[in-house]
Amino acid sequence: MIKYYWFVPGGRVYKNENLSDAYARICQNELGIRLDYEKREFQGVYEHFYNNAMYDDNASTHYVVLAHRLALNKEGLILPTDQHHDYHWFNIEDLLKETKVNGFTKDYFIDFLDKD
Repeated sequence: MIKYYWFVPGGRVYKNENLSDAYARICQNELGIRLDYEKREFQGVYEHFYNNAMYDDNASTHYVVLAHRLALNKEGLILPTDQHHDYHWFNIEDLLKETKVNGFTKDYFIDFLDKD
């Protein structure tokens, strides 16, 4: 079960939607701010496999994730609450220790540390 775990912001790319438009839309929906696709740094491609699906425990799920790094000043942000009831800012060390951060999410930050 993935419910009640911390994840990084993210979302789906819709059919016939280019990546630039999807990135701006997802940033707006998840962070309350439209961000320029050209100013992000591509992190890599990740795969997430789950034994259950969000709406059907009898189906498995496979996500292909295009992860990006971005610089963001949290001061002044008005984070949307229609999809999420809470947000939490972690430093990387604390994130990697936190048992309620999804393991796939931790992978992004382990790779981030390995690249620097």
